[in-house]
Amino acid sequence: MASPHLDEDLAASAVALSGLYGVKRAAAKLGIHVQSVKRYRQLMLQRPELRAKVEEKRKALEGDWAHRLPGAIRNSIDFLERASDDADTKDPSAIHAVAGALKILTEVAMSRRFLDARLKDHAGVSRPMDAARSPDRPGDGAAEGDPAASAH
Repeated sequence: MASPHLDEDLAASAVALSGLYGVKRAAAKLGIHVQSVKRYRQLMLQRPELRAKVEEKRKALEGDWAHRLPGAIRNSIDFLERASDDADTKDPSAIHAVAGALKILTEVAMSRRFLDARLKDHAGVSRPMDAARSPDRPGDGAAEGDPAASAH
C-alpha cells in the first residue's frame, strides 16, 4: 500500500523525467532510488490526481527544451565555427568532420525553413526561430536590431 506521506510533486517529477530521460537518469537527477521511480510510475496508474500532475510536469519539461533550442543552436554553430577555424586544412579527418558539420547545419536550416513555413500557414506565426539567427551573417534572414539574434 502507498505511503500516506507521498510527496506528489517529487513523484510527478520523477515520472515525467523518466518518460523523457529514462528511469536511471530521472532517479539520478532527483537523488532518489531507481526503485522509487518505478514505484511512482505504478502509483500513477492508480491515482488520477498524480497522473494529472505528471502531465503538467511533462508539458513543462517539453516546453523547456523548445525554449532553449535557439540558444543551443547558436552555441553549437559558434563552436563549429571555432573548431573549423582551428582545423588543419590538410588533415583528412578534419576535412571530413567539417563537411559533416556543414551537412548537419544545412539540414537544420532546411528544417527551420520548413517549420517556419508550416507554422506560418497553420497558425499565422511568422519566423519563430529568428532569435537563433545572427544579423552579421548575410543571407540568413535575421531580424535587424534583434539583440537576441546577436551572439557574437
